[in-house]
Amino acid sequence: MDKPTNLDELLTPEKTIEEAFQHYDTQMKDENQLHIFNNITSKGIDDFYTAFSKKLDEKFSGNDNASLYGEEDKVKEAKLAGLKAFFKRVSPKTLKAIEEAGDWKEQYKIAAHHFDSEMMGVNPRAGEKGLDAIVTEFTDDKEKTVGHLKQRMYLSKGQQAVKIQGHITMANAHRYLNQFSKTDIMSYVKGLVGKSEQELNSLSKFYTAPIHHLIGVRNKIEGKSLDYLGDEAEKIHKYLQTPEKKI
Repeated sequence: MDKPTNLDELLTPEKTIEEAFQHYDTQMKDENQLHIFNNITSKGIDDFYTAFSKKLDEKFSGNDNASLYGEEDKVKEAKLAGLKAFFKRVSPKTLKAIEEAGDWKEQYKIAAHHFDSEMMGVNPRAGEKGLDAIVTEFTDDKEKTVGHLKQRMYLSKGQQAVKIQGHITMANAHRYLNQFSKTDIMSYVKGLVGKSEQELNSLSKFYTAPIHHLIGVRNKIEGKSLDYLGDEAEKIHKYLQTPEKKI
């Protein structure tokens, strides 16, 4: 095998860029996203809460008024029980990896990391809290009780299920697109814009845009929904403009 002469030659995509976008479109369909939410992530979060609450009751003798102050280990053990139940349904391979660690504290570190990073896509820089931060928040506060923590976890169930579904869906949708360089995707999308009734507003902005914005421009050109981008959808419109007609 010849050695690459430049970095572009290191990329060996499994599919054509058109096939990669077809895979993206399939994964982003409502029916697929609803299936993941209704049959996998939401049920996994339900399993988490049930197992977590049961273990918490065991550790605190069913007393919802018991203080959590200084009870970090008990709370982590309860969350580990919940995480194992979650991964049993959502990712059996991850559960197997967790259980390979004999010590429960090691298991908790592995499970919490995979839940926060791989499932939730938690971003601490954006002020998002992972499991450890929530444990610390409740066990460092003398006023917090078992009942407070149960309530917090119950009320966050829907939000967690939606976030996991979105994070996993996007990761899977981008599986083949991630095998292409940003330049490849940029050139492909630029070609689509050239065939449309719109034009790029600024080449420099387009060429320095993040990949998910480039994909957003492609989706807009092809008339696809940008709802998945939330507040960022408005940014996509700014890359495009309708050319002035010459008189």
